[in-house]
Amino acid sequence: MTAASPRTEQKAHDMTMDLTGRRLLVVGASTGIGKALAMIAVRRGANVVFAARRRELLDAAVAEVGGGHVVVADTTNADDCTRMLAEAAGVLGEIDLLVYAVGMSTIKKIEDWTADDWSRVMTTNVIGASLTTAAALPYLSADSIVAFMSSDTASRPRHSLTPYAASKAALETTIKGWRMEHPDRRFVNIVVGPTASEFGVNFDMAAMGAAFPEWMAHGEVGINIMTADGLASMMLNAIGSALAMPDVDMQEIVLRPPGRLAKSVEDLMEIAARRAETAPN
Repeated sequence: MTAASPRTEQKAHDMTMDLTGRRLLVVGASTGIGKALAMIAVRRGANVVFAARRRELLDAAVAEVGGGHVVVADTTNADDCTRMLAEAAGVLGEIDLLVYAVGMSTIKKIEDWTADDWSRVMTTNVIGASLTTAAALPYLSADSIVAFMSSDTASRPRHSLTPYAASKAALETTIKGWRMEHPDRRFVNIVVGPTASEFGVNFDMAAMGAAFPEWMAHGEVGINIMTADGLASMMLNAIGSALAMPDVDMQEIVLRPPGRLAKSVEDLMEIAARRAETAPN
């Protein structure tokens, strides 16, 4: 049996959950999973605002998919968050789904993380998410959903990525706080496992090389990895279903690749081959 090509798989993803008429704001839509999610939503009929810091990447994504609207903003700046939501609402009217897909990290042993490193990862991954949500409140439709992308490292930190894991754990606690203080709203925590995306593309290779054996020793390296398109499609299927059922509060989604853990050199060679196939262009 011949394996499906990535393009064939992408078409299959695009044909599932119909989102015609839905109004989406995807924050972090310039690269990676956020970009994949925004583009697939456009293909499924949604009216989508692509938001991020880099206009040239947003413009390219909108041109590639043939639809959507661009808003440039930095979520670490409260004024930018306020403006971003006002501009998005100017395009969409009300917002049915807000996805905070922004996330960043560096990689180094915990004792080597500086105060600036800590501040940047917490501000981007936690504070930006909350500032964005606060700015969105006046524009959310009655049965809307606010979704945040977390990581499975939040409950199990990885070597040399502990501050990133700490930021995601803080994000998950913040989501619970939003849910408690705004019980009339639906907030979804999306826990994501290993995915082929631009996250980590600028990591120091020496630090990666030192960390990888530690990850493997602790049972944190699987044979398989999810694609950004596949993950985004699954997210939209789940959240799209929840949007259609406003009497159900879906509070958490956990998405991980299936398959066994790597335990040998042969496994590592198989991983390298598979990840070369799924690496973003």
